[in-house]
Amino acid sequence: MLNFGKTLQTEPASLYSAFDLFPSQKGAAIHINKFARALFEETDGGGLLYVLGNESLPIYQLEEKIEIVRFSAPIQNYLQRALAFSERLSVLLSESGNKLKIAHFRDIWSGLPILTNPQKNYKTIFEVNGLPSIELPFIYNHISPETLEKIKSQEE
Repeated sequence: MLNFGKTLQTEPASLYSAFDLFPSQKGAAIHINKFARALFEETDGGGLLYVLGNESLPIYQLEEKIEIVRFSAPIQNYLQRALAFSERLSVLLSESGNKLKIAHFRDIWSGLPILTNPQKNYKTIFEVNGLPSIELPFIYNHISPETLEKIKSQEE
């Protein structure tokens, strides 16, 4: 189990989670920024944004009422990094208290812990933006059919 460090300072009313680097120049980051801010404005002006980071971004930021937590563990293997990202989100959900009203996610790595959280008493939104079972074979052309089938079952 990884040591995830920083814990939440607030009990967010909303969560936006994406297995994407934020901020960045990619269109996904621009989209994340706009959608997350709209969500947070609708739910008391604040919330938790959980995204990927890198060595040049802080793993934790507090901007007004928005907490940004970045998963930056240097894990090279894509699937191991995705599973560790999910594990960290599970920890954050357990720390978030009972005020969470809505959780918005863009990928299955965020969705699995959000949907299986034993304390789940919030609404969910799944914004499907590219499914790993479709995209991964283009990035990792040696991915096994068995692994793709496991990912497809998680997507379903």
